[in-house]
Amino acid sequence: MPDKDGKIQVLFIGLGASRVAWYRVVLPAMFLGLDWMGVVGEPPHLQFVTGYVGGGTKAPNFDDYDIIVVEQARGRKWFDFIQTLRERGKVVLYEIDDYVDGIRKSQDHDFRQYFQREHLKQMHMCMRACDGLIASTDYIARRYKSLVPRTYLCLNGLDMGRYRMSMPPRGDIDGKETVTLMWSGATGHIRGVEPWLEVVRRSLDKYPHLCFASVGQNFAAPFADEFPNRTISIPFAALETYPAAMMLGDIALAPAGKSSWYAGKSTLRAMEAAALGLPVIADTHYAGAINEGETGYVVESPGQVLAHIERLVEDAPLRRRMGAAARHLADTEFNMSVRRQQWEAALLNAYSYRNA
Repeated sequence: MPDKDGKIQVLFIGLGASRVAWYRVVLPAMFLGLDWMGVVGEPPHLQFVTGYVGGGTKAPNFDDYDIIVVEQARGRKWFDFIQTLRERGKVVLYEIDDYVDGIRKSQDHDFRQYFQREHLKQMHMCMRACDGLIASTDYIARRYKSLVPRTYLCLNGLDMGRYRMSMPPRGDIDGKETVTLMWSGATGHIRGVEPWLEVVRRSLDKYPHLCFASVGQNFAAPFADEFPNRTISIPFAALETYPAAMMLGDIALAPAGKSSWYAGKSTLRAMEAAALGLPVIADTHYAGAINEGETGYVVESPGQVLAHIERLVEDAPLRRRMGAAARHLADTEFNMSVRRQQWEAALLNAYSYRNA
């Protein structure tokens, strides 16, 4: 039951200390003042990895909560756990940040072997057992509505404090200050990025002071021999290092593929670049996170990218103005202190519907 002040007690359960748990479990819980934990294993033998429960780092008592949010639960043991919680009067919500059914067909996704038909069947089973589903994009919410009729859209938000960074000094090549194109991201993006790489190559060839940095998945490798001193790849590392690594860039690139998995992706790539004050050149998929001509440019095809790169490389004041506008957009729209309202509304609605 809600506490004496009427506050609904909520526990978020995430996937260990993963990146997805940070955005979809830790951030909303932290900004709402709610409990959260990251776990590995399966019920009833969940291993507590990290969390903030009851003002400390400890395992929770599930009976203390009105709502329990489970992230990407799968399998019979999770199904039984969800059923038991609901029998005890708890509202259980399923949180998901990817259109996981699309991963199975993504040949360039490093983890697709964990999202085959049997795995997806196990996830669907757990979705059906829940009172509702929280999705990061409207596409995901619509695709899973047949499994979970009550769906809630809660967009990704940012902890802007992590992005309060100063641009490190730039070097120079032949008397010109270097400018760096930057891509960052995890696995599964080869088909989206590859069509843009020829544009990057042409840009590097045209501007001797232009560099390219790839953070996460390595897309700098094709240029290593041709432009050995102007390309760098920062490998996968702890989440805490990503903002600093992204500060290598002056212009962020955000291509996207056309698969169903891509269709479910959020605009997080463009959002994070904006939070660091980087103008973004992006596929139309990211249009919702860009003010065209003010914080970046939206393109419909790779052929449109080159002109925007040239404009931003040649005009440093324009880069700075757009970067400042992008950071302001992130502060006012992408900030979790703003987007927490969606989570708050979803949790309240789910509780009210179950207890009407």
